[in-house]
Amino acid sequence: EPLHPAARRRLARLRRALAPVRGPWGGCLLDAPTLRRLAERPPADAGTLAEVEGVGPVVAERWGGRILRALGTHVGPDRAASVCGAAQPWEPSQLLRRLRQWRADTARRLAAPPYAVLSERTLQCLAETRPADRAALSRIPGLGPRALAKWGTELLRLLGEPEAPAALR
Repeated sequence: EPLHPAARRRLARLRRALAPVRGPWGGCLLDAPTLRRLAERPPADAGTLAEVEGVGPVVAERWGGRILRALGTHVGPDRAASVCGAAQPWEPSQLLRRLRQWRADTARRLAAPPYAVLSERTLQCLAETRPADRAALSRIPGLGPRALAKWGTELLRLLGEPEAPAALR
């Protein structure tokens, strides 16, 4: 079945962008059916790209920016900043305290510093926007495909827990 002209242009840009990139077997990084799927239905963000059959989280993390730019769906720093607004000092909410505690516990389990789990800015953005699903979570600056794969389910559980009324805090 022939491609729509816009999809054909996206496919050509994608092939040009990935031409210098070789997969582990020496051939093209993505196979022809995957390239076509991406051109026909470009993913909105890196999280969705990682879920496309034939791409996966490793390719999305390493080459996602190049792929999304070629498809015309790259979320750059300006868009990422608008997701959470400008950095600002504010009173930590109960949710932010829970996220910090989760990060500290996770870092302790991994024998890593807390910032290696998620940055403070990412935690603030999570508390501010309270994403309710994986697609919204993938738009949070600092949450790439690897972090989504590792901690997405836990974060969504934490974000979905109701806050206690102020009188009970």
